[in-house]
Amino acid sequence: INILDTPGYSDFVGDVKSAMKVCDTAVMVLKSAEGVEVGSEVSGKFVDEFKLPSAIIINKVDNEHSTFHETVEKSKQRLTNGAIVITFPAAEGINFKTVIDVLRMKSFTYSDAGSKKVSEGEIPAELKSRAEGFRTQLIEKIAETNEDLMNKYFENGSLSDNEIEKGLKEAILVRSLTPVFAVSAVKAIGINNFLDFVSSYFPSPFDRGGEEATLAGKKEKIKIKPDPNGEPVLFIFKTLAEQHVGELSLFKVYSGSVKAGLDLLNESNSKTERLSQLSVLNGRNRKDVALVSAGDFGAVVKLKDTHTNNTLASKNLSV
Repeated sequence: INILDTPGYSDFVGDVKSAMKVCDTAVMVLKSAEGVEVGSEVSGKFVDEFKLPSAIIINKVDNEHSTFHETVEKSKQRLTNGAIVITFPAAEGINFKTVIDVLRMKSFTYSDAGSKKVSEGEIPAELKSRAEGFRTQLIEKIAETNEDLMNKYFENGSLSDNEIEKGLKEAILVRSLTPVFAVSAVKAIGINNFLDFVSSYFPSPFDRGGEEATLAGKKEKIKIKPDPNGEPVLFIFKTLAEQHVGELSLFKVYSGSVKAGLDLLNESNSKTERLSQLSVLNGRNRKDVALVSAGDFGAVVKLKDTHTNNTLASKNLSV
């Protein structure tokens, strides 16, 4: 799972857009006290422009002025009517330490930040009906995406766990459902629930079926499938200047697998580039790797004639 963390400040909106071009799910972070801000709406328009599956994290639920449920309603009105609560706070403000997970129908209480201790328990009686209400909204939204599920829902009044799991993945993929999570990033509350959900339900590049590309010198479009054994195709989405290193080109591999020493063609200027040392980034840390496969991100140094927004591809699949 790769996380591209873009700036929230509106001056850097270009970074948001360039990341959205290469990511498979857009996660918008809202502040629980401030709700949906102008910048949130701008990002929301990009999500629609790129037709991206999306999720919403409502952060700072531990703020004394937190208004989680109002922020959810504003998200429905101003961002997407597919916003559906997956986790909500048992108590907001300075006492926030427990989230109710409506998918698992359990409560999760987090210890002090850094301790990584999370205890799972039953939902408190006074929150049961609210949790059931959110769960019903979730199941109804899942049923809406698929006629078979809709019929089963009307017949049985609910869906099986298996049907919910499959339907939820599909609903996120077709953008009819945007899961919403209650979080305090500073205290790490709600983070595990979010990450578990990401690994189970967010679409992979493979689920999304690949990217449309144009054959070089022609007008026809072809679908580039994220197949690690296909012809190598990568796209440079950002360039960084690194001290003692020079230009670092960040790329996503759309097809095939790439390794150091590979010669690829830059489609915009017809020049051949040889890839030197490949690495993956984690914040400021760079770790050398031998191979980067379809769907994954990497970084390469010292490309001569290749810049942001260029495609490097195999001579056998010139796109």
